[in-house]
Amino acid sequence: DDDTASGSVFCQLTDAAALCIYAPVGGGMVDSGAPVSPRCSVVNRGTQVATFDVDLRIGTGYSRTATATSVGPGSKRVVAFSTPCTLRGRGWVPMACSTKLVGDLIRANDKKLDSVFVRVRDIGAVRITAPVGAILPGPVIPAADVRNWGNSREPCKVFFRINCSPPYADSVVLPAGLPYVDTNLSFTSWTAVGGAYTARCST
Repeated sequence: DDDTASGSVFCQLTDAAALCIYAPVGGGMVDSGAPVSPRCSVVNRGTQVATFDVDLRIGTGYSRTATATSVGPGSKRVVAFSTPCTLRGRGWVPMACSTKLVGDLIRANDKKLDSVFVRVRDIGAVRITAPVGAILPGPVIPAADVRNWGNSREPCKVFFRINCSPPYADSVVLPAGLPYVDTNLSFTSWTAVGGAYTARCST
């Protein structure tokens, strides 16, 4: 007698996963106020072609949804969001990309968390410390307080000018950038003669 039974079985898996955030790039840096076209990467780890929504949140001010359409089994897809993101804060900002596949059986891989550093570039002159007020004729060392109000140090150049004749102009290059406190810089000596002048420091 035949006592063996046989049949076929198909195991179907429904699963989409978030892989990474391409733009703003996770762990990277963007300038405050600069628009970015957000993009992220997802994958269909299931056994059937799938269409699903993808949510992207950046900080507290950006939340958008796009659709990944007809993603094949095992296929990856870069999802672009039509609305640009403009970050105006400073420092590290959290980001989250999430897949929203109906019937997803593995929820642990639905979300990708990351962060991006928002750079503020803002240096400027605080005050001129020399020459000021009434001074005697003769050599003077022009000086000014400058400051970095941003959150990133980078090479910069500071200028000092006096509207004498001939005009006085000098500059100081700071390869390491300015610190985040008032910093006094000195310039090349100027020989004062009788008269009224305007001194100007700029970055």
